[in-house]
Amino acid sequence: MAAPARRSSTDILLGLAGLVPVAVTVALVGVLGPGLGGSSGAPLGSLVLGSALVAVLAVALAAPLGLIAAIHVVEFADDRSRRVIEPLFAVFAVIPSVVWVHVALTAVPEAGASAGLAAVVLAAAVTPTIALGCIAALDAVPLELREGAWALGAGRAQAVLTIVVPSAGRGLAAALVLGLIRVLAELVIVALLSGRALVSSLDPRVAVETLAGFVAHAAAADPTPADEAELVAVAASLALITVGLGLLRHGLLARRPR
Repeated sequence: MAAPARRSSTDILLGLAGLVPVAVTVALVGVLGPGLGGSSGAPLGSLVLGSALVAVLAVALAAPLGLIAAIHVVEFADDRSRRVIEPLFAVFAVIPSVVWVHVALTAVPEAGASAGLAAVVLAAAVTPTIALGCIAALDAVPLELREGAWALGAGRAQAVLTIVVPSAGRGLAAALVLGLIRVLAELVIVALLSGRALVSSLDPRVAVETLAGFVAHAAAADPTPADEAELVAVAASLALITVGLGLLRHGLLARRPR
């Protein structure tokens, strides 16, 4: 009985640890946010919201594609096809986002300046990563669950939708969090290539600056000591958010049923 108790205590400590970066980030936004603007003129809260807007949109575009691709590989593709497709995902997952952005800027010159098109570019970059995470989550679902559904008369597609995907829920969520972490890390590439703040796809008059973009633009503008203090606060916020998401992903994976 001692082992389950230790595991429960570890889960509680992990959950509390995951709240620390969130609490510190909220404190930075509330205390320092109104005074931060720097070269972009945007308070810290606006930077957080801008980062969340682009990152969540990118993951929302990439998640269905990654999940559908993973379901095909695990549940429907034969072994020969899987041996070809899965390594391709691994190869595309390590291609730097700067390559995708360069392709987008070549095809659509204004791609780097639009928050919507930036999200599309980042979605293309992160889809293989999400697909690989979803493949691992689906592979972890015991075969017995599928066989039980088949024995009850469910077709393969019905078994996937009603049994396999819900059973892999935590692993699939962890894959999405991993995709979100990568998108936040790659936002600086889009900001550097665009050379300025992104603009809203709904209203071009509205600037959408991100945490990474603020750091990149402010650092390139020969910051003063006061600007450097702002850079530290913004960079710390980005780091804490990333750490919090990493702990969330670890917690999701650690709590998956064995």
